[in-house]
Amino acid sequence: MARQTLVLLPGLLNTRRVFAHQIDALSDIADIVVPELWHHDSIGAMADAVLAAAPGRFACITRCCR
Repeated sequence: MARQTLVLLPGLLNTRRVFAHQIDALSDIADIVVPELWHHDSIGAMADAVLAAAPGRFACITRCCR
């Protein structure tokens, strides 16, 4: 079975560190992509960054709070 890509979206002002445990747990079964979004100044720019970092087909998980 082909590996799937999982895109993890950190909340505002967060980085990939917020997903450290998930990356460790899931990296054996999926290709993990965590775009850095904190420096973009609009939702549209964030969406463009996500789509530029991700392949054509992917699953997505976000984390906005604790």
